[in-house]
Amino acid sequence: LELDPLSLLGNLELGCASYYGRQYDQAIKGFQETLILYPNTPLASWGLARALAQNKMYPEAISELTKAKTASQDLPDIIAELGYVHAVSGNKVEAKRFLQELTEQTKRRYVNPYLMAIVYVGLDEKDETFAWLDKAYAERSLYMPWLRVEPKWDPLRSDPRFAALLRRVGL
Repeated sequence: LELDPLSLLGNLELGCASYYGRQYDQAIKGFQETLILYPNTPLASWGLARALAQNKMYPEAISELTKAKTASQDLPDIIAELGYVHAVSGNKVEAKRFLQELTEQTKRRYVNPYLMAIVYVGLDEKDETFAWLDKAYAERSLYMPWLRVEPKWDPLRSDPRFAALLRRVGL
């Protein structure tokens, strides 16, 4: 970023590093600055919403994700995040509506099982979460390497099934 402060990829990666480092305020600031440079960038909105949600700023996260959902033409990752945020904010009915939307999408496109697990962890349905994570593992989901650092999985870290999954993935 010192060499190219306007780099979209560099700015997104810095925001993600802050998010995974659990420096949510820094991630929020970084993604907001990225959106100033690149308005209507769904990945920046998605990153911002993830950090907002971890800071329990649910209405702001939902607002950002709603914009990103439209701009991304219903990207499954953003739909899963909407389901997760609604779930952790206590709106389980709406979270399940987003699960249904993901299920409907599987009839038209590939939806990574890891994304279904994200919504279920938000709903605090551990057995369903692990069932979907096992499917993601079996399909060699590209998201599995993030298990160790993704804050959404923190409620599962004390569960022996999570430790076993990390071992299977090689983390």
